[in-house]
Amino acid sequence: MTSSCPSNTSNVASNGCKLLARAYANRSYAYFQQKDYSRARSDAEQAVKLDPNLAEARINLANARLKQNDRTGALNDYKQALKLNLSKPLKAGVFNNMGNLMFAQNNAQAAIQDYSQAIGQKSDYADAYYNRGLAYSNSNNPNNAISDFQTAARYYRTQKNYKLADEAQQKPTSFNRKTLTKPRCLRPLLPVKHPRGRVRNQELKIED
Repeated sequence: MTSSCPSNTSNVASNGCKLLARAYANRSYAYFQQKDYSRARSDAEQAVKLDPNLAEARINLANARLKQNDRTGALNDYKQALKLNLSKPLKAGVFNNMGNLMFAQNNAQAAIQDYSQAIGQKSDYADAYYNRGLAYSNSNNPNNAISDFQTAARYYRTQKNYKLADEAQQKPTSFNRKTLTKPRCLRPLLPVKHPRGRVRNQELKIED
């Protein structure tokens, strides 16, 4: 692909640049799925340059940065994505990912705030409840942790994900900090699959 698009200073891309940006965003997703995070990041960066308002490209870039342990860059891109026009489910996913990032930095209180924001956008977000339960348990708040794990288990069962439901239900029995699992990271994955395709487990389309 070539990236020849007229430069502009208004952050408004032409139709041709928008289409090219989507193509780069989609290829970024493909590289991400192949665990080629360097190329995923490169294509996402190109997509953002071509269309600064393509939120999905910004999220692709954040996810790739996070996989490369560029936490500062990832957090900045997530925050930039939140300034754009996102559906509530996608915004919930961004907050969840930001919470995971804060959790990885041992900032449980900030993680709890982000997970709560995710739940505020999507009240049945089982992963966010599970992750917040981990953060609460890491903050010596077992009562809130147990409540969140039970809520996560209920929503997982509603979604017919019985394996995760059982895991969440059993989680309060392993409140040893050394044995805590990592939060459910980047699930659902947020990069775009196709110009008209759905984001994984999210109701969002890219319109022509």
